[in-house]
Amino acid sequence: MHLEEVKYDGDSFLGTLISGCLALEELILVTYPEDNLEVVCVRSESLKSFKLGTTRDGAEDPNVEIDSPRLEYMSIRDYICKSFVIHRIGPFAKVNTDKFGAVHADDPLERTLFHGFLTGISTVREMIISARALEDVRIYSKFESLPLFYNLSRLDVSFAEHNLELLPTFIGCCPNLQSLFMEFDCPPETKEIKLSYVPQCFSSSLEFVEMKTPVTTIEPTIKMNLAKNQKDSKTVSMV
Repeated sequence: MHLEEVKYDGDSFLGTLISGCLALEELILVTYPEDNLEVVCVRSESLKSFKLGTTRDGAEDPNVEIDSPRLEYMSIRDYICKSFVIHRIGPFAKVNTDKFGAVHADDPLERTLFHGFLTGISTVREMIISARALEDVRIYSKFESLPLFYNLSRLDVSFAEHNLELLPTFIGCCPNLQSLFMEFDCPPETKEIKLSYVPQCFSSSLEFVEMKTPVTTIEPTIKMNLAKNQKDSKTVSMV
């Protein structure tokens, strides 16, 4: 089911429509400025794939509630809301996001809501996270501890210059990580990346690391750190 630029008669209509489709396995939902929604409620026992987007061009989107115990894949694109509550998703789902929401350092309520979202996705097996989404994580981590992602075996993450400092902290929350794909979007003046400590997975579970960067000046430092701290890994790829 693909719902885009639909004007709903209140929140209950959308929720009833989704929950009433007993065989629904794939849902694509794109909000727009006149859709008359305050909450996107996705409750489905059969749903396996959920893609969420928006055409609101930076304006605040409806809050989200998800209760889909069989959900295997969730994609969030350009979506900005205050509350994103995950009651249940599949225990080994894959999440792809380029924006979590909006987290401001001076707002405890936003941090609390963001903590709930991170906890909700802490059971996923695979995660793709953009530099924009990682910035929300960086701001949050200044005040609160990140949850542990015990099931996460594959992580695709993009780093911008201002959130490079989060690299060891974020990866350190993934103790059973097996495959790590990192993309660095750093300006030429960046010369080195220093790991403040070695994440547990570097010496235990990690088997494959791939790094993409347009900046050749940082490659030797990254490679040196991995060679020193990742003795048991099978493959390190520099692209």
